[in-house]
Amino acid sequence: MSQEELPDFYEENLDQLSGILTWVMQVDFNFGGRTPDELIKCRSKAISLVQLYQSKFLEHFSKYSHFFFEKIWQMVLNKWALASKQNERLIQNLIKYLSEMSNYPDLSMFFKENMMNLFTLIIVPNISITEDDLEEYEFEPDTYVKNDLEESDSETRRRQCMKFVQ
Repeated sequence: MSQEELPDFYEENLDQLSGILTWVMQVDFNFGGRTPDELIKCRSKAISLVQLYQSKFLEHFSKYSHFFFEKIWQMVLNKWALASKQNERLIQNLIKYLSEMSNYPDLSMFFKENMMNLFTLIIVPNISITEDDLEEYEFEPDTYVKNDLEESDSETRRRQCMKFVQ
């Protein structure tokens, strides 16, 4: 089986899978002002899975595309992807997904109309120095400077945001 074929099980159960992915994206467990790491990881994986289906299996997934785009955008508006080490992978996947979706002609107007939200909620906070960055610089300055200068942080939220802006 090639990577371009959606296995029958997934094709036949896209409604159920979509329901699970939707629940993961919408559920709000907030314990003492902090979202559990496990939920953040699940959201990140959900976005990654939606991106995979969107890019590889569009003929099966097209009826879900706009629905999931709205759910993922709602995560941005809810500020569930704030700049932090805890949200690193979530933000990476979110930016990759939004980058891919920005190339869809039917969403170009949406991106133009929401550019300010995109920059104020995602891009600027994630390319700016955060408390986590300051803490890392304070405790491991050599590592921080090395990562920053050598661009070895190619898989970080900061680098993904810069790629998106380019």
